Amino acid sequence: MKKTKIYSLILLITLMFSSSDGVCNENKVESTDYQISLIINPQTGHISVSGTLTFFNSGIEKRGISLYLDSNMVFSKFIINGLNMNSYKTERSDSRFMPLSKKIYLEESVLKKDKNLLEFEYSGTLGTLDSIFANVVGNSWTEIGLYYPWFPFSLEGNRLFSYSVRIKNLNGKEIFGIGKVKKEGDETLITSTCPTNDIPICISDKVKHSVFRNGGTKIHIYHSPEKSEFIRTLSSDILNISYSLQKIISKKKNLEVVFIESQRRLGGGYARQGGIILGGLDPQGYHKSSLNLKWYIAHEMAHLWWYKANTGSWEDWLNESFAEMSAALVIRESEGEELYNKIIDKKRELSQSTPPIWGFDRNGCAYEISYKVLYNKGVCLLSDLEDRVGREEFQKLFTSISKSKICTTSQLLDELRSISGEETAIWFERLLKNS
Repeated sequence: MKKTKIYSLILLITLMFSSSDGVCNENKVESTDYQISLIINPQTGHISVSGTLTFFNSGIEKRGISLYLDSNMVFSKFIINGLNMNSYKTERSDSRFMPLSKKIYLEESVLKKDKNLLEFEYSGTLGTLDSIFANVVGNSWTEIGLYYPWFPFSLEGNRLFSYSVRIKNLNGKEIFGIGKVKKEGDETLITSTCPTNDIPICISDKVKHSVFRNGGTKIHIYHSPEKSEFIRTLSSDILNISYSLQKIISKKKNLEVVFIESQRRLGGGYARQGGIILGGLDPQGYHKSSLNLKWYIAHEMAHLWWYKANTGSWEDWLNESFAEMSAALVIRESEGEELYNKIIDKKRELSQSTPPIWGFDRNGCAYEISYKVLYNKGVCLLSDLEDRVGREEFQKLFTSISKSKICTTSQLLDELRSISGEETAIWFERLLKNS
């Protein structure tokens, strides 16, 4: 499998919603939280959902808040802060990443200045997404998440949340997801206490759960039972990549991550906080093009560190370009300088005649341009920065950023100014604005 093909599969996914962290080592969520009960029929795609969304005011009452939900869902209960919403404003989705959704607007008059509670019950049949999206409903494999979305989701101030989902068990099916999975009677409970931005739920009639450890790193892999031998090879590569990333970026204590081998044919892979869903994995193709697949996995794993910037704005380069640079550094460490230089040269070629990163309108341009800017140009600028300050200082900067709460380019420049001086910060800002 060629690298360009791999990226064409994951392009749509990583441009919007990628972000990830361990289960769960830091940044505990104390505000936004979902408590949900779900009944799903994988054969028909019909779902019944009830639950609550708790979120704390962070200035959103000044303009209200919008929630996205699959447009086929019909509410039987919709209560905000005790007020029964008999009527509310809805409009078609304005997000290319949630094309089947409706946008529900909650006006500022119904919101409190501190804690807000939304109670909901709804049901309906999930729509059919185009095959480029990494969500699908089917009798043998179901994978639902934000691309519908099947739960009420906000792109605004409360994008990150914890969750607890109870799913009614299905005969002959395994239910799992990213987070801790526990069977309780006739239900499966999936919980995540990490700050995340999606609730992926997977259902399969044929899956095996394998666990691998190396030092302080523990990985869970949900996979097809017939691929057990291949999964041992994959797990070794994942653990080696994790080791390299912790050397290159920063150490993570007691890292625990969930990997899910998606059984859909198209749609690619994506990272979420707490785990990674891998699409398009084929044992034969993996062995033939192991370097390309390792790059793919390294990029997604790097989102265990690079996830703090707003994925809906140009600041997403702090997630995607840094994750891609991390993957390049992993390849340099394992395969050598010559291959790394060839990679950077190719990325420079692909970056020609593209807009500057600063203020880049990633949502208003073609996917191909977004890919070139986020996955190629950003990496080239970071490589230029490493050449200027030296590898030791660059790694110091990488580590400092990954451990901090930096989520904007201005904050990045402040950190660069602190570590490498005013002149370098001015130089790099000029690159971001003019290159």
